[in-house]
Amino acid sequence: PSQIRALLEVTQGVGVQYLSGLAEENLVVLWNNRAAPGFRHYFAQLNPEKWFADERFGSSFGTTPRFLTIVPEGESWRLAVDYFGLQNFSLPRRFGAD
Repeated sequence: PSQIRALLEVTQGVGVQYLSGLAEENLVVLWNNRAAPGFRHYFAQLNPEKWFADERFGSSFGTTPRFLTIVPEGESWRLAVDYFGLQNFSLPRRFGAD
């Protein structure tokens, strides 16, 4: 599976990279150099310390733009990336039972 992902990243100019331990606790970088409509992402996070819905829940989804950075807050978040329906990649972080 990681070889398929690497092949798609090189041939299609798309990808995702997760970085931790930098100035931001977590950083996710996504790129879609050709703005290909089949490269999609789904991001969700939960901030249980917040009360109002717009602060408590965060999400982003759809066709990934040419460049996107996501800075997840806290420990409860999940990212799923769809490589043209050929490969899926996810980063689970204590979201529900994970």
